[in-house]
Amino acid sequence: MKYSDLKRELKNGKIKHFYIFAGDERHIMQIYLKRLNAVKEQSFKQLMKKLQMRSGLFKTTGIYYTEDPEIEKYSLNELLKIIGNYTVIYIPKSVDKRKDLFKKAQKEHLYYFDRLSPNEAELYVQSQLDIDNQSAGLIAKNCEYDLSRINNEIDKLKNLGEDITPELIVELIKPPLEDQIFEMMNMVAVKNKNRAFKLYNDLIENKESPIKIVVLLYNHFRALFLVQSMKNKSNDEIAKKTNMTTWQIKNVKKLIGRFSDERLSQHLKDIQQLEIDIKTGKINAKIGLDMLMVRLLK
Repeated sequence: MKYSDLKRELKNGKIKHFYIFAGDERHIMQIYLKRLNAVKEQSFKQLMKKLQMRSGLFKTTGIYYTEDPEIEKYSLNELLKIIGNYTVIYIPKSVDKRKDLFKKAQKEHLYYFDRLSPNEAELYVQSQLDIDNQSAGLIAKNCEYDLSRINNEIDKLKNLGEDITPELIVELIKPPLEDQIFEMMNMVAVKNKNRAFKLYNDLIENKESPIKIVVLLYNHFRALFLVQSMKNKSNDEIAKKTNMTTWQIKNVKKLIGRFSDERLSQHLKDIQQLEIDIKTGKINAKIGLDMLMVRLLK
C-alpha cells in the first residue's frame, strides 16, 4: 500500500496496531510519525518489556516506532499478541519479500513511502514557487525528487529575492552526479573540449571521488555501447536485455551515432584500464583521470 492509503485511513480515524513503513521518502515518513506522536525505541526487546509491563498495570495505549531488525524474527501473529492495545511501527532498511513477516504484512500493514514521481515533484515545486514548468522540473530533477532536499532548496530560493531562472537554478542547485557525467560524455561526443573540461573541473572542485567518476564514466559508455549495438530493437526489448529502464534508454539514444563502435570500444578499454591502475596503485587517481580526459577528447 502507499502512504496515500495511510493518509486516508488516519483521516477516517482508523489506526492499526502494527505498521511497516518502507521506502526512500523519509521526509514524508517523518511527517506521519510526528502526526501519530510516535515515540522512538532503539531496541525491540526493550520495547517489548515496556509494553508487557504497562499492559500488566493499566489498559493504556501508545504509539512507538523502531528500526531494530530484531522484530523480523517474529511472525505477524506473534507481534500482534505482543503489541496488544498499543501501536508499533517498524521501519526496515529494506524489505525482503521472502521473509514471512513481510509476506504476511503485505496486504494490511506494509506501507511504501516512495519518492515523488517527476510529475508530482514538479507540481509540488510549482505549488511553493511561482515559476514555469521547465524551472519547476529542473529544481525537482536536480534535487533527485527528494522532498526534503526540494524543500531546503525552495527555502533558499525564496530568501534570495531574485527572479528564479533556469540559469540561477543550475548555478545554485547542482544536478545529480550521474547527470553531470552524462553531460560530460555528451561534450566528449561532440569534442567540445572547453565545456567537457569545465564540467570535469567542477566535479573535482566539488570533491567528487575520481574513482567514482571513472566508474560512472564506464557505466555510461557501456550503456551507450549496448544501446547502440541494439539500436534497431524497441526500448522494451533493450530494457529486458540490459536491465536498464526505458527512461535511461531514451536518454542514451540521444547519443547514438556520435561515437563509432570502434571509438566506444577503445574508450571502454581505456576507462577500465584506468580503474584497474588506480585500484592497484599504479597511478595517482587525479593524474590518471586528467590523462583519460585528454585521450577521450582526441
